[in-house]
Amino acid sequence: MNSNELIREKQKLWATRKGVQMRTDKYRCSYTLNPDQNVFKGLSESTKDWFKKADGHELEMKDSCPPKMTAVYSSSALCVNVFQYFLDRPELACALFQSCKLIGQTDKLEEAKMQFECIDYPIKIGDNTISTPNIDLVAELTYGTNKRHIIAESKFTEPYSGSHNNFLSHKYYTNKDLWTNLDLLKLYEALNIDNIDEIETNMSGKIEKGKFVFPYKYLDATQLLKHLLGAACTFKDKRNILLVYLWYDAWGTEGVCHRNEIEDFRHIVEEITPIRVRHITYQELIVNLWNKLDHDDHSDYLNYIADRYL
Repeated sequence: MNSNELIREKQKLWATRKGVQMRTDKYRCSYTLNPDQNVFKGLSESTKDWFKKADGHELEMKDSCPPKMTAVYSSSALCVNVFQYFLDRPELACALFQSCKLIGQTDKLEEAKMQFECIDYPIKIGDNTISTPNIDLVAELTYGTNKRHIIAESKFTEPYSGSHNNFLSHKYYTNKDLWTNLDLLKLYEALNIDNIDEIETNMSGKIEKGKFVFPYKYLDATQLLKHLLGAACTFKDKRNILLVYLWYDAWGTEGVCHRNEIEDFRHIVEEITPIRVRHITYQELIVNLWNKLDHDDHSDYLNYIADRYL
């Protein structure tokens, strides 16, 4: 059993143990009847609104397939299960982002704003919008004289399923002005995007001429790069951008290779741009929250995320 299969089976067992009602059609055992059943205390109204405005089909059927967030192994549900609890608890924001290791243990937040499935950071050249990425989680943190824009991507089973297409389409690599205007030309050159004709195959050996293929098996670098470009188009001072990768660790070689790829990407970006890249596993984050929050006040939440995801 590989990591993808193991994680999915563990989530199915969680649903069985908790008596969660599942679909009885061909999607049985893997999908709940509705998104609320897959989220701690259900989706808040603001969370529903954010997902409805995006185009990821997380909450509605598409082509007879159930909503994506009803999958027990949904990375969106994982992100919401961990972070939604803090939307209406601003007094806990400092504990949350300290647990994420995004601020120091002695830092005091003056304000923290969060949003799921953000579509507010379009990738543009001038007034021309190339694309608008769906960003799993964004946050704006204000503490002292510092302000940080958190752009976060959430991953659960995806890195281990082999299903992501890790290539950059022509609308990004042919628009060299996009990178130049954002003062990211050095990143473009470091990724070797200009040598597109030299790329012939992807990781699975399929011919991918006319696309830039990243040399990563587990890390979806394309998605991270799109988020980076959207943030760079939105915020003038790139020193305030923090690109965050929230991921689920796996035992053995797959987890080690995934971590090495993340570190390689982080090193490339931080070596030649002012944008910082941070990553943390959900397992570490949950343990940090368990140690940080008062159990008497937050036992239901802590027990839910620990029981389900550790």
